[in-house]
Amino acid sequence: MFLIRNLTLALSVVIAPATVSLAQDYRSLADAAKSSFQPLTAEDLAASRGRLAEQVYAVERLVNPESEFGRRWLSFLAWEGVQKQLAPDAEPDLAAARETLRRLGSGADGLDRPELQAVADALEDYIVVASFAPAPAERQKQSFEATVDGVAERLADEAALKSARGSHEVERRLALLAGLDSLDRDDSLAAQVRGEFGAPNAYVEVDTPTLNKLAGRAINDCGPLTDCILGTSIRGTGLTNGVVSVSTLPSDGRARLLFTLTGSTRSNTVGVNGPVQIRSVGTTTFAASKLVTLSDERFDLSPASANATTRTRTQGVSKIGGGLGSRLIERIARQRVAEQKARADAIASDHAEVRVRNRLNEELGLRITEARGDYDARVTRQLRQRRATPRSIVYHTTSHSLTLDAVMAGESQLAAWGEPPAPLPAPISARLHQTAINNLLDSYLGGATLRRESVEEPTRINIVTPSWLELKADQPAEGEEFQAWSMRLRADRPISVELHEGRIKAIIHTEQIRVEDKSYDNWDLVAVFEPQQVEGRWQLVRQGDVDVLPTRFDPASGGQLSSSEVGLRTNLSDAINKGNRIPQTVDIDPIDLTKREGPVENLHMEGIEIHDGWVVVGWRAE
Repeated sequence: MFLIRNLTLALSVVIAPATVSLAQDYRSLADAAKSSFQPLTAEDLAASRGRLAEQVYAVERLVNPESEFGRRWLSFLAWEGVQKQLAPDAEPDLAAARETLRRLGSGADGLDRPELQAVADALEDYIVVASFAPAPAERQKQSFEATVDGVAERLADEAALKSARGSHEVERRLALLAGLDSLDRDDSLAAQVRGEFGAPNAYVEVDTPTLNKLAGRAINDCGPLTDCILGTSIRGTGLTNGVVSVSTLPSDGRARLLFTLTGSTRSNTVGVNGPVQIRSVGTTTFAASKLVTLSDERFDLSPASANATTRTRTQGVSKIGGGLGSRLIERIARQRVAEQKARADAIASDHAEVRVRNRLNEELGLRITEARGDYDARVTRQLRQRRATPRSIVYHTTSHSLTLDAVMAGESQLAAWGEPPAPLPAPISARLHQTAINNLLDSYLGGATLRRESVEEPTRINIVTPSWLELKADQPAEGEEFQAWSMRLRADRPISVELHEGRIKAIIHTEQIRVEDKSYDNWDLVAVFEPQQVEGRWQLVRQGDVDVLPTRFDPASGGQLSSSEVGLRTNLSDAINKGNRIPQTVDIDPIDLTKREGPVENLHMEGIEIHDGWVVVGWRAE
């Protein structure tokens, strides 16, 4: 649905005066967590394996492993990775379990089924337990203490939190704490983090006039008209001209939209009552309204209300078939029609109100049902298939706009801890912070492999990707011979984005890069882009060459690369930059709305600003 398709996200900056108290809070919570930690036991591992087995059997009952359909599904899910964990006396195989978990969140159609989601949940818990339980109690305690200390230290470092590396280090440790929370262990530290860093980090605002362009529509139709008034059977045609408009009503926690249908119907009818035929023309003016309430969970519709006024003019009264006594009958009929006209118009008005109410209920009911289906297909289902369901999505309306805000973060991911920046003064505005981008890219691209085998072929990826993640690779530089290449991204945090001083820094974290017969393991590719408007179109233009660094090397540490790393860096830099493997420009295309009903075909970007950690974008409807 147009209201939610272009979700954007925002994260604020921790202010310095709060940092000291925040550090003290986290230190005390870390100490409390360490003192209450209880090592996991073999019984905990067996219980976790039992919960996983229960969900695995439910899936196998669903797909029937003996059928061709079931075999294809289980092969796609690398199901042997789960079955290895359930074999009698089997040692945990965490690599295999993680691969199955990754595939359960790969975005394929059907992965939103509750049975598959339940397996993924159980598998996540099992991986945490299996990471701890086999180790001696003392080693578990040391690992846990190092984790909570690392969380407390890094959350108190504002500069580190703003960096991709620092936030990832926090989230990597939070993943363990979130897993332990599911086992009813002390969750005070993780709960505090989710509270302090759990404010909405996604905002989209649409002003009411633009909402009208997107949701309102004109009505122009001609159709049959039948009625029965005071014993007169009426038939004819009605030409209706009207408009459906939308207004927003103040509401916090949900959106309240008032749809109003106003217009008129011009009628030309013939009524029959006994031997008399009555020809009339009339005009009915009407107004109807219906309240629609939107929330992430459901779209609700209240019954429509309407009022209508009908005014008719009699054009002729005649006896059917003529014959003896026609004039007398017609004179009596005309007198009776005149006497009953006011009453007949009142009844016609009442009947028109019923017709208008029914029309608005039926038409709007169908459109809202379709919109809810579109919402579930484009948002709810897709995010669930990626295991990227937001912690919350909340609608709000004022008298002049509709706003959607969301917390786009999993249990172990950071969200906002303050207010977002002001939106752009545009009909549609979106605000996005780097953490939300990172969280989504984690779900969509984790563990993916990109490859290009020839200059004629496009860049391909081995996972399902949405349309907004279209891949592009420029042609080799002039005079440069094409070399086949592949790039496998890191499973967790495959791409990090940092937004600062009008620029976007994208850091691609790779597990392996292959260029022809050369292989480079665990390297980061760093590209900086700047938004620019070129001939009326917005682009992200790369600034300079792509930098390459070993994944574990922190330039801010002041350390030096080894001689072997320097040589590999030079070779990889040449392969990446001379081969144009990271695009020089990324086009920001208009948002295509031609597949939906209405006069608006595209949303064109009106402006973009990049603040400290934020990108703020505005669109106009055309």
